Amino acid sequence: MTSPKSLEELQEEEHKNDPLFLGFFLYSKPNQRQRWGEPQAHLAHADYDNLFFDLFYVAFAYQLSMILRGSPTGRGLLYFFACFYCVQALWWDKTIYDSRFFVLPNLYHYLYSILVLLVLASAVVHIRPLDILENTNEDSTMFSLCLSLLLSQLLSMGREMELLLVGGAGDKELISSTASFGARSKIFPVLLISAATIYTGVQYFGNDGHRDLASTTTKGSADDTAIYLLLAAGLSSTALFIANILYRRWRNIGRSIPINVTFAIHRCGEWILLMMGETVLSLLIAPYHFSAGYYVTFVAGIFTIMMLEYTHFRSEPDDPDHHAWRRSVYASFRFFSLFQIYSAALISLGASYDLLLEEHSADENNKRWLFGEGEDGILDSFFNRWLASPGVDLQYYKQNIAHLFSGSLTVIFLCLDLIMMNHYGWKQRWHQCSRYRRRAIYLVILRCIL
Repeated sequence: MTSPKSLEELQEEEHKNDPLFLGFFLYSKPNQRQRWGEPQAHLAHADYDNLFFDLFYVAFAYQLSMILRGSPTGRGLLYFFACFYCVQALWWDKTIYDSRFFVLPNLYHYLYSILVLLVLASAVVHIRPLDILENTNEDSTMFSLCLSLLLSQLLSMGREMELLLVGGAGDKELISSTASFGARSKIFPVLLISAATIYTGVQYFGNDGHRDLASTTTKGSADDTAIYLLLAAGLSSTALFIANILYRRWRNIGRSIPINVTFAIHRCGEWILLMMGETVLSLLIAPYHFSAGYYVTFVAGIFTIMMLEYTHFRSEPDDPDHHAWRRSVYASFRFFSLFQIYSAALISLGASYDLLLEEHSADENNKRWLFGEGEDGILDSFFNRWLASPGVDLQYYKQNIAHLFSGSLTVIFLCLDLIMMNHYGWKQRWHQCSRYRRRAIYLVILRCIL
């Protein structure tokens, strides 16, 4: 088996074969990045295009936290997870594709990436608080979100269709097999998101004739049908990705293009930093109030996220061959599942810290909040919205914040432990703790209790 060509050789070959070369390539086929049986290439870092792509997910994490900050309830979590799984699936699709293929600079893929970013930006900007998304009769935000997600999924499927129709540089049979499964695995999520788009479109545009001052029966009515369809689409994307991993195990692991684990590790690390960045952002831009409780919460939050960052990257393997992606297929499946839950919990932690800081400000100005005399801003709108809701009091609001914070931190620590065990294996970690096994058990039990 011949080794893959270097970047310089590929550029020279494309230059010779492209009769329309005008200082840049009009089109260049995707090139296989990694082959079976070859050592993992150690890449220095992800390219700047991927880093720029990640900037859109900074806003994505912040928009998701706004859902929980506006409604830290069960329905708020429903909308949070539906939006999270749908949009994060797009990030995973691109990451897995880029870990398998790379393209030389060319006009087609440059314009395609611009279109992908425009549609992604539209999806992120339409992730809004619960009271806006649930009102599908009177507000077009949910329809716009569903339509943006549908177009994003179609563009993601377009990458696989390109490999099927045009092909790529590398193992032709494996490229075709990988692209075929990737395209088929997106059909079901596309159908579900299409159903949500059609439903919200009918709800909004079908109600256009009655959207006037004389008709107020549907004003503010909540409808969760579309969000359940989006949640099913997001979870099905995750399930089908896992099915792809298990399919390789049951049939033949060489039936798909291998990923470059070094690249995937870098991308996962950059993603976790983005999610942790949402907590840092929430702590730094929360409404400021001079009080002892505020400063205790602020310092505790900064200390917590610093320790989480240290613990996460210290527990990551130094060698990509020791990562869960390389250890076994089942380890890859467990890592992927835990990674998603871990990411969502990090966003939830940032939202809960922001709510805790706002709670201190509300306690100091309780009368002003009750009479609507608070300062303008998010804090005023959230508290007025809650206090104005029937059957909701401030104590119930605070209790939900406490549940959100403790639940998020518990899930984060649990996922960290399980991911670490998944990298190194349960038996190996248990053997390493044999000398201090009893102390380790006591520490784990103590942390779970806390």
